[in-house]
Formats: sequence, structure tokens, C-alpha cells
Amino acid sequence: MLTIASYNTHFGVDRHGQPFDVIAAIAALDADVVALQEVWQPHDTGRSFAADAAEQLGYEVHEAPLAPGLITHRQDLVTRHEQSEGMWGLALLSRVPSRARPTIPLGRIALDRAARVALPVEIEGGPVVVVTHISHRLFGSPRQIRRVARVLDPDGEPTVVLGDFNLWGPPVGLLFGDGWTRPVRGRTWPAWRPHSQIDHIVCNRSVAARDGEVLAMTPSDHRPVRAVVDVAVRGGRRPPATPAT
Repeated sequence: MLTIASYNTHFGVDRHGQPFDVIAAIAALDADVVALQEVWQPHDTGRSFAADAAEQLGYEVHEAPLAPGLITHRQDLVTRHEQSEGMWGLALLSRVPSRARPTIPLGRIALDRAARVALPVEIEGGPVVVVTHISHRLFGSPRQIRRVARVLDPDGEPTVVLGDFNLWGPPVGLLFGDGWTRPVRGRTWPAWRPHSQIDHIVCNRSVAARDGEVLAMTPSDHRPVRAVVDVAVRGGRRPPATPAT
């Protein structure tokens, strides 16, 4: 049994562009596995706050940088590396021994300057946890969600997909289809006055989930989500581990 959480960290700055204590916010999630989006890694240190959180809080860390960026009040993406101040991307933290698999490419949507991926990580004795950050372009986000769903088997090995999907719950459920459940229902964005749920946890039939909840507001513009998951009795058989590339 594992407590898992997903948290869009907004590059470690609040809505006014001021830094906040991301590591303290991650610690407050009180989760065995934490999926992070918009993780910031400045060029001058070459080290993300996810790596710092892992070291200070006792997690293993797996990261997938996505694109160069600038920290401004808009958290701009840039297309030329020399214009950027750092890289932003995904990370997964685990207190349980874990092993990353190759990322799942989701492609680049028009007008979105970041190519998106999903990062699967095997959790020892638990499910495969897949963290992703789907495009914010509404005309493209369903296409990327379908790509994730096509790769994963609703009746196969225990699998949990979580992250910022940039899409509301009902269409997310339809895009994943039969065999997938959403244990968290509640508004997550914008954090200070949420009107929509765009941060999700989705489980296949081989995972039992309970106690899904939206957590309290942090300085980020998203509220975190959390649930307790376990490999179901009828769970699928896990294939041998695949080395990361």
C-alpha cells in the first residue's frame, strides 16, 4: 500500500513570480511517491529542486527535462537554449526502491513549444507509476492523453497515471476508457479559487485506490492531489523490468 501524490510546482514560484519553499511543500504532501510537474533546473547549478528534495527528504529521484525556459511572472518558454535560464520538466520521487523505464513520447502540439512525454517508473512491490504533463493547448491535449492510454493496458500490470492533464475529469475518463478509474474528484486550479480539476490520478483495474483527495492550497497555482493505492488481488502479472535508456 502506497500513498501517492501529484503536484504541479509552478517552477517553484508563486503567481507573482516570487520563489517559495518547494521542498517544504513536497514534505507536507506526506506521500511515498510524488509526481512533480514544472520542475525547475537552473543552468547555473545544473541541479533541480526535485533532486534537492530527494536528498533532504529521503527519496529516490527520476527526472525528465522537457524544455528550456525563463523564470518571469509568466514562466516563459523559449526556443533557443542560449536565451534560457534553465530547464523545466517532470520528476518522480519515491521512498520505495524504484526503477525508471524509457519515457513515452507524446509529441509536440502546435503552438506548444515543449514536446511532451510520460515518465513510467516501476515501484518495488507496487504499481508502475506514470507521471506526465499534458499540453495546455486544448485542441491537442486529448490527442496526447489518448497516446498515453493506448500504450498502457487497463487489464495489464498494475498502473497509475498521474499529473497535470490540462483537461477536466469527465473527458479524461472518456479518453482512458473502460478499465480505468479516477479516485480523486475535486477542483484543483487555480489554487486560490479553483473552478476546475485538471490534476488527476488514474488507475487501471489492477490497482485498488481509496482516500482520494485534493489537498490544501500551496503557493503554486495548482492544488496537489493524493490517494492511497495498492496492487489489487486480481492484479495483472508484471513483466520483467526494462532498463532505462
